[in-house]
Amino acid sequence: MYLGAGWDDVNDKTGSPAVALMAGVAGEGWRPFDDGSGSIGARFRIRPQLTAEATFDGDVFVGAGLAFQLPVGSRSFVEASFQPGVQYLESDVFAPQFRSAIGIGFDLDSTTTLALIGNHKSNAKLGQDDSSSETILLRVGWRY
Repeated sequence: MYLGAGWDDVNDKTGSPAVALMAGVAGEGWRPFDDGSGSIGARFRIRPQLTAEATFDGDVFVGAGLAFQLPVGSRSFVEASFQPGVQYLESDVFAPQFRSAIGIGFDLDSTTTLALIGNHKSNAKLGQDDSSSETILLRVGWRY
């Protein structure tokens, strides 16, 4: 489970920058290259992820996809994710909408993580209107 807060529309593409909140869940995932060696490649994991993100100006995104997490050292990691979903933006619904994200995080202890995440949401120009925006978030995650 994870929660985050930050700033939406950091590039002012929509003309309405606002505070953003996120919540989501991620599975433990799997380690496709785990050979038992404990190497960085063996610790790489792929996780299913479901995210909801809302802004104080009324925009909402909901998506599901995969996150790719690569350890960097013993307590930090780099994460990238891709989530197709739906976005409600300025009283219009954009579907499909795609959210790609990248971030760096740290294991605070065995069950808690802290990450700085930047994401880009857009309809990949599949519609007539450009619905893209970027968000920067500080995210706290808990393993259970």
